[in-house]
Amino acid sequence: MIWIAIVVTIAVCIAHHQGLPQAIAQAILKVAKCYKCLSFWCVFAVLLLYGCNILVSLLLSIIMSYLAHYLNLGLKALNNLYNWLWQKGDK
Repeated sequence: MIWIAIVVTIAVCIAHHQGLPQAIAQAILKVAKCYKCLSFWCVFAVLLLYGCNILVSLLLSIIMSYLAHYLNLGLKALNNLYNWLWQKGDK
């Protein structure tokens, strides 16, 4: 068990020295800025964790990412309606 801890520590130190954690963080930030990308990867990961077939997970993830686009359009429309009603109420 001590050898596993030593090997993991050495691997982490080398990866950190090479800048791997920073590169991973930048990639995650790029994905997090896009709601379609984020919904795709989250749905894909959850379906795989629950034991779904990889092709079914991939197909459902693609479909859900496009549905997320339309959901976001609806949320933006509701936000615009709320802002319009709020401005009418202030006058």
